Amino acid sequence: MERLEIPAGGVGGSHSLGHCSVISSEVEENAFGGVIEDCGHWICEEAPKDLLRFVSELDSRLSWA
Repeated sequence: MERLEIPAGGVGGSHSLGHCSVISSEVEENAFGGVIEDCGHWICEEAPKDLLRFVSELDSRLSWA
């Protein structure tokens, strides 16, 4: 299987399918993922600050040249 060369990120809530959102480095070279604790399916409403931190970290890993 060929690995993806594009950056990818995934995040999920611990009370939902968060464990499934962690992207495998076996498939993606630049994988970044995480689980937001004490959060369910509606991450934007339940944990907006945690989601913003995740998106900011993902953005800092991207090269926007």
